[in-house]
Amino acid sequence: MTSDTSNTAVSYDEVCESSSNAACTGQDRAKRSSYLAVILLAFGLTIDFSMALMSLQTFYHVLQGPPRAYGIVFASYELFALLGTPIFGYLSDCTSTFKLLFMGGLVLNLFGNLMYAFSFLADAWWLILLGRSIAGFGSATTALGASYLTQTTTMEERQSKIVSFRLSQTVASAIGPMVGFIFLFLPEVGSGSPTSEKIFNWYTISGWIATLVMVVVILSFFLMFEDPSSLNGHLVVTLNGDDDDDDDDDVDCAMTDQYSNDCEVTNDKLVRQKFRDCLISWLIVVFFCGFLISAFFCNVFAVFSAQFHGVTTQTGMWKVWIASLTSIIGNVMNKVGIKFAPKFFDERQLVITSQIFITCAYLLVIPYHGPDSTPPEALYYTAVGCMGFGLAFYFTSSEAIFSKKISQYAEITAGRMASYQSLFYIVHYAGSCAGPIVIGAATYITSTSGSTPPYCAPGGQKEDPYGFSANGHETCQGNLTESCAFFGHTYFVSGCKLNNMAIVYSVYAGVSILTIAWTGVCLKRHWSYNE
Repeated sequence: MTSDTSNTAVSYDEVCESSSNAACTGQDRAKRSSYLAVILLAFGLTIDFSMALMSLQTFYHVLQGPPRAYGIVFASYELFALLGTPIFGYLSDCTSTFKLLFMGGLVLNLFGNLMYAFSFLADAWWLILLGRSIAGFGSATTALGASYLTQTTTMEERQSKIVSFRLSQTVASAIGPMVGFIFLFLPEVGSGSPTSEKIFNWYTISGWIATLVMVVVILSFFLMFEDPSSLNGHLVVTLNGDDDDDDDDDVDCAMTDQYSNDCEVTNDKLVRQKFRDCLISWLIVVFFCGFLISAFFCNVFAVFSAQFHGVTTQTGMWKVWIASLTSIIGNVMNKVGIKFAPKFFDERQLVITSQIFITCAYLLVIPYHGPDSTPPEALYYTAVGCMGFGLAFYFTSSEAIFSKKISQYAEITAGRMASYQSLFYIVHYAGSCAGPIVIGAATYITSTSGSTPPYCAPGGQKEDPYGFSANGHETCQGNLTESCAFFGHTYFVSGCKLNNMAIVYSVYAGVSILTIAWTGVCLKRHWSYNE
């Protein structure tokens, strides 16, 4: 291919040749600063989601939301992220900008978290739904972070950069629920509590902290991030997945306001057909992995309380999430392994490993001795630990594969990389919506007698099984072994069960096994990055 220099924007190299080394060094610092800003944004938009996980399902039951609608409330975040992702991706491709879109998403996320923080005061479960929906739409800009990395990193450094990008999100996912541990000392809240406690309590504190985090991220991002262009040298995208800058046949397809004429879009039907096959095949993997991971984590409180009977008070909620710390360990292992033993930490191998962990998690929590049995808590902790490892290895490896394929077929994707990269997140969000909606409708908490919580079983000398404790909060006074109720401070779970758990979780485990098989087929057909 030949280049028409009259239509080509001035490159970063040309600027550096005519400028001092200090100017070029300054631009390198600006690129590193922008990369750190994107990492910070990913952390902030993930911890906003994950901090609510520790109390969300309990909070929903305390506000007496419809038992079978919880999956929709949980999925609303991903649903609106799904709707927002193609919009932000399209706007980024049209305007060749990132910063303004990133800032807009952060502001929307901030307002959504404020709504969530006032849900207890309003005594309205639907306000949780509204707040999470708005926050989720704002979080769709996370997909732009992946697009930014695709356009500003070489193929050789891509996996490492994406691992760091994902590590920030995985760390946020793991420590987010743990933030609730710090605030377990907050006053136990109930219908008779003062207004101040209804605003600031263990259930709403995640909304307030997320709001504060968003303020810090917005200010930091505004100061640190610079939109990439050919003039500042931030853009690095080469054809055919080749990063050898000494090859004269390589063309640097910088995603600038004006694209080089060398970056022509290929018309080769065979290449386009193979790209479509690769794209569709991998997006199927992304959908079902998102489906499985999100469904598992959305329902952990229901599993641990209703099936394992493992948590009975607000102060015991740490037990629900403690095993998920394995996701941090997994990501650190991944990061270190890529640096010191890259042969054994190839993303194409890790994506299969991650799915094996996901399958094990589902198999471990199935109540094999019947729906009314209470399995050992050790099985629950092991299952959550397995899912933590699966989460850590899956996202980094899967996104690295997808991003490299976008670069490999740059002759097709040139000029629309943000839109193509957003497909990963669109499909992931779609799976993350479908999983909780299905599992939330199919498995729901009731008492052993079939009553909907809050249910206090009658018994003893009390005519009314419902009552109030010494501090004026709701409580059960009847037969506690048959009661199933979730009040602000105490959870009566001895009489709870999780309907249809055995069959639903068995089906999900089967879906996970089929996903492993399909992933193997995809990798066999599209293993190479150099074709």
